[in-house]
Amino acid sequence: ENHLCGPQDVLFVPFKLVRKSFSTSVAASVSVFPISLLVFKSFPLITVISTLLVSWVTIPILFLVSLSYLVSLISIQLGSLLLLFTIPLAQYFLFVARTLSFV
Repeated sequence: ENHLCGPQDVLFVPFKLVRKSFSTSVAASVSVFPISLLVFKSFPLITVISTLLVSWVTIPILFLVSLSYLVSLISIQLGSLLLLFTIPLAQYFLFVARTLSFV
């Protein structure tokens, strides 16, 4: 039998998400590396960790904000209500940024 998706594939979903997030983090750090060296004359390795911790949050925040904007064209109250779902994500983002800024 040829299945498109089986129970064994579900086990690998978290691993694929972590791997994708990690590769995005490394790609972002590698692309910023020369600019950081040129401008700041240094490249803190904590940026790789911080990018890895917050990169997964940016897509949902951007999606919710965009959706909220479109919905607010019809109903400002409903658009504002949708923005409430971004608060915990933004708080996590800021928590990571503030925590790692002291390292």
